[in-house]
Amino acid sequence: MHSSLRICGVHIKKHGQLDDVYINMAYPQGHPMEGEPLQKVCFVGINGTGKSSLLQILRDVLLDLIHYREIDMLALKLKVGNQLLYTVHTSTMPKVLMFKTEIEQEERWLDKLMSTFLNTENFTLQQYLYSRYLLQGHRYNQLVQELPLKNGLTDRLIYSPSELDTANDLEDIAATTLRDAEELFSNFPFYHLVAEKTRGQFWKTAIYQECSRDRQFRACLDLPQNQDKKVSCIKSDFEQNNPRFLKKLAVRWSDFLTPQGLRLEPDMAVPTHLGQGMELRLSKTFNAKKMALNQLSAGTRRLLFTLGHIYALFYNFNVQRGFLLIDGIENNVHPDLIQKALDAIPCISDAQLFVSTHSPIVQAMFEPCEIVELKRSVDGFVSC
Repeated sequence: MHSSLRICGVHIKKHGQLDDVYINMAYPQGHPMEGEPLQKVCFVGINGTGKSSLLQILRDVLLDLIHYREIDMLALKLKVGNQLLYTVHTSTMPKVLMFKTEIEQEERWLDKLMSTFLNTENFTLQQYLYSRYLLQGHRYNQLVQELPLKNGLTDRLIYSPSELDTANDLEDIAATTLRDAEELFSNFPFYHLVAEKTRGQFWKTAIYQECSRDRQFRACLDLPQNQDKKVSCIKSDFEQNNPRFLKKLAVRWSDFLTPQGLRLEPDMAVPTHLGQGMELRLSKTFNAKKMALNQLSAGTRRLLFTLGHIYALFYNFNVQRGFLLIDGIENNVHPDLIQKALDAIPCISDAQLFVSTHSPIVQAMFEPCEIVELKRSVDGFVSC
């Protein structure tokens, strides 16, 4: 089991318009969660202030916390279990440096480090000056093994880019099979792109959820304590404690479908052989007439599959370290549905949430301390 992992702050130096940006991501003094990492963060600002760039930087560094070196200087303040520390990433160093947070006592310490890295002649001297803050030896090696997110079922990094849904040829039946789902889960990746082009991954995850539950039921039948029970009683208890993923998904989607007079039919056949797929069926509530997925509006499709995919990636998994980054969640979506979507996210995931938005409705759903407003100065650089 790995220690929990949360971002408490980020400092970016010399990266395009993000010349010197520091963002505190901990709850402020006087808050009931004072000092704890923000559970959710909302980036706001006019076009061109780097909201999407920030999300992409966070995604990229979380993809490789040890070897990330894409920008001149980046420092992350992390909470690893109960320990706070800094990771410092620079384009001139092949591997991350880690510092105790006591380095904050040093005035403009990151500027001095950056100057040092650009002037390698002084590196040894500067490293000596900060050596008392460096994490080294056994603890450093331990963190090198522990920090990176890992493939499997306990770590998640999910990124949903800003895009318009153009999949008018969307099929109701998955263009994937049980075999595809089994292959995905044989080495389940920690990173997931949730987008129109990865909708097949949603199908795979949904199929796996359904088939995994069926296997769990068959295993339940073989338990010694169930040998003298009626199958109907075992099934009733199992159904109560292990609801089908598609039934739960139908409940989640109902907030968005019901106002449009639609519903998801939860009683769909589960694939039983490797070459079989699965079908999602929508119907009109007033006459039970079937409606194809590609007849939904672009905004509704994006919202349903974004939330459905995220839900599938967390449902019944013991995710211990999760990060969810959503760019432009409000695109093509009615304000009422945006609010329902943001209300739903904490119910389906306890990941640390980062969103970017132009919508005052989205912004209003965050506490003031959770909102990061990016501003561009007259010289073109961004601050917050």
